[in-house]
Amino acid sequence: MKLDKKLILNIENIEYKSEKTIANSSIEDIKKNLDILPFVLKWFQSIDIEKLSINDNIVKIVLNKDILSVENKFFLLDSKIDVLSKEVFLDINNLYLKDYNILFKGKAKIDYFNEELKYFGDIYYQDLIVSGNIDITKDRVNFFIKSEFFKNLHFLKKYLHLPEVANSWMYDNVTGDFKLNWFYGEFDLNKNEIIEKSLQGDAIIENAKIRFENSLEEINTSKVNVNFKNSTLHFDLVDAIYKEKELKNSFVTIKDIANENSGLVLVNIEAKTSLDKDILGILEAYGIVVPVLQKNGETQAKLLLSFPYAEDKPMSYNGVFIAEKSNISISGFDFETNGAKVILENDLLYINDASFIYQDMVDAKANLKLDLNSLKIEGTSQINKILVKDSKNSKILNITNVNSDIFMDFSKNVNIELKDLKTTIKYDKFLTINVNDISKIYNYSDILKQNSINSGNISLKIVNKDNIDFNGFFSGFILPIKKDNKEINSLDFYGNINKESVQISSSDNSIKLNFKDNIDLFLDGYDIYYDENISKNSKLEFDTNIDLKNSKLFFDNQEYKIKSANFNIKKDVITFNASLFDLDLPIKKDNQDLKELDILGKYKNDILDINSKKDDIFLRVRDNQTTIKLDGYDIFYDTKYNDIHEKIGNLGIIGTKSNIVINNKNKILADFYELNINKDRKFFYLEFEDSKISFTNQNNNIDIYAAKINEKFINTFANSNILDGGKIDFFANGTTKSIKGKLIVEDSSLKNVTILNNIMFLVESSPAFINPLLAIPAVFGLNKLGIYKIKEGVVEFEYDNDKNLIDIKNLHTVGNGMDFEGKGVLDLNKKEVDATLNLVFLKTYSSVFEYIPIVNYILLGDEKRVETQIQLTGSLSDPVLTTNLFKDGFSAPLNIFKRVFTTPSNMIDNFNKFNQKD
Repeated sequence: MKLDKKLILNIENIEYKSEKTIANSSIEDIKKNLDILPFVLKWFQSIDIEKLSINDNIVKIVLNKDILSVENKFFLLDSKIDVLSKEVFLDINNLYLKDYNILFKGKAKIDYFNEELKYFGDIYYQDLIVSGNIDITKDRVNFFIKSEFFKNLHFLKKYLHLPEVANSWMYDNVTGDFKLNWFYGEFDLNKNEIIEKSLQGDAIIENAKIRFENSLEEINTSKVNVNFKNSTLHFDLVDAIYKEKELKNSFVTIKDIANENSGLVLVNIEAKTSLDKDILGILEAYGIVVPVLQKNGETQAKLLLSFPYAEDKPMSYNGVFIAEKSNISISGFDFETNGAKVILENDLLYINDASFIYQDMVDAKANLKLDLNSLKIEGTSQINKILVKDSKNSKILNITNVNSDIFMDFSKNVNIELKDLKTTIKYDKFLTINVNDISKIYNYSDILKQNSINSGNISLKIVNKDNIDFNGFFSGFILPIKKDNKEINSLDFYGNINKESVQISSSDNSIKLNFKDNIDLFLDGYDIYYDENISKNSKLEFDTNIDLKNSKLFFDNQEYKIKSANFNIKKDVITFNASLFDLDLPIKKDNQDLKELDILGKYKNDILDINSKKDDIFLRVRDNQTTIKLDGYDIFYDTKYNDIHEKIGNLGIIGTKSNIVINNKNKILADFYELNINKDRKFFYLEFEDSKISFTNQNNNIDIYAAKINEKFINTFANSNILDGGKIDFFANGTTKSIKGKLIVEDSSLKNVTILNNIMFLVESSPAFINPLLAIPAVFGLNKLGIYKIKEGVVEFEYDNDKNLIDIKNLHTVGNGMDFEGKGVLDLNKKEVDATLNLVFLKTYSSVFEYIPIVNYILLGDEKRVETQIQLTGSLSDPVLTTNLFKDGFSAPLNIFKRVFTTPSNMIDNFNKFNQKD
């Protein structure tokens, strides 16, 4: 059919039922309408269909000159139209796709020759306004768009079917003001779906907020640069701030965004900030527990987290952390670091060149490997310093420049093992250092070396640098103390080091040591061995206070039992007091042993002073001089200790009301005495009542003086009643090899002297028939056996020290009726005597017959006496007496008879001699 003019079609209402497949979408419907548009434009000049019902699709069409308006249930078109031979140009005022809720305003070109539609204009969707180009062919729609700012990408949910993880990042995790810089994509018209691989573009999100994980706070950024290409969505964070921390160069990348099997989310976090709870919280949100907390300072951190869509694929994480000088806490254990490089490779954390500084105690470097699953570390360490000091800054432990393998366990608390040092370091609220083998740190501890402590263990609980508890066991040392007669070479102990003091105690509290402003030492039940050489060489740095209880002090081979004592030792003075018991001293009071004594003392300027609390005993030691003062105490001296002064140096003793007992037998009574002994001089002076005694030995010259020695002194010393009344004087001098002396006795009676008794007995028992004159002395009192009265007596002697002999040069006594004259030798080595004595009788009669010369001469002769001789030989204790008594007894009467006849002649001779003198 051929028409010269085009048709004009006006329809008010037509209903049409079609069994053919009709369009299901606006795009499909537009495509079909575009297919018939050339035919309509060819045959119709104008069309006005108010209502065309095709099944349930009501269509309204208006075509009038250059106006084309179409509306059905899928779309609404309001456009100007310009038709050329093979092309149709549309100036679209509105193209609204009802099923997509999309509005187009722009220009379109339909090329029927190439079966292609191109659109240039704006697209409106909800609050989204984009401008772009759309190219529609028979099978495909290509689009390139850009937009103004919009709120979110939720509009894509309907058209993009993505896995849950991708949906979260597309629609929920990122919010802000979106703007597409450009976006390109393709739509498969045959499959009626977007070709995902074709999608690509750039966008920005201003004032963006990003949430890495639902449990974390949002990250604020000035903007996010978004790129999509090859199924990879990339968010590049610009000026990102997380809890006031700047995250530089951080990004999120989603690879294979639509693939549930190979989809992967990459989160890259870069920051220069403290590795504090906020940053660690990001890691913990993904199940990464790093037991490290940075309290100050900064760390250059770079962390890449990889999360697969598929739940059966493991998450991975890698990072590098470069820490600067800061304070670090590992599971609550605080320390300082000068820097470290930390590399994170999934479950392994490599810590390289890490500096560890704990207060002023630990300084070390380490290379470590941390298993984040087990929270265990192994590696090597270079210990620059482990230093433990007391309150006076004395170094208790000082480990320097030591390398050791190291093992750490942070699963429950901090547990560090230094294998080469047999040392563990634990932290559970407090830092604990356990040294399991003291020998490993022996060379690093002055206090261990000074005390020869080379075995044992010690545990230090460091609450802080000013509060350290410790306990342990030491052995292998030597102390000058014993307990229960056993050497103390091991010790269980505990103690504390704080800001003010150091306290150490044995486990049974029998030893307590406290270092504060001074040193306090307490010992209970110990034997203490004092070494004077050690004391002299010791340097006292602190005042020291020593308390002793139930202890023994061994000094100079003497044992002193101490009930309690206190020693206060300062740099220039030592003061002390003590209660001593069970004493074994050579002194007594009131004949009672001195078993207990309370003393006070002081040592200053090399002078030791000791006083009894009652002030009745005083001891001073100065240089090499020992001075003792006693009041009311008796000294018991054993002569086997004659060399005592050689042991103690110069000795001085002053006694008041103090006696001296020699060999526990012979007592020297004294109201006062003074003794001085040194290597050059020995001096002794004594007073008792009126008696005075002095002895001097100087430069080997000896001088002895004793005056008015009374019977009480002699009898007490002799331990026998041998003297009654009178006085004795004694003088001697000489050298240590030879001494000459004289003994003078006046108005005394000798009693109970064995030798004298034997002589007296011999005389008294002589028979009167031998010599009647020998019986005369009985008339004058000589018959009192054992008592010999001496009016005066002299003994002159010489002592030879080399031979230990006493040579009696002259012995002369004048007694009541009998005198002694003689000489002899006493051998003190052999304890023997060899003496000759002349016993002179009738001396008493001469005074009676003095005025009867004839009788005096007849009875007594020219010598005016009768005498006999006695030899003493043998043992001093029981000498043998040999006498001429019988011979002299027979000759005496004959001599008297002879003098009867010679008396007249003698008288005449005497008278002539008298006249010649005149």
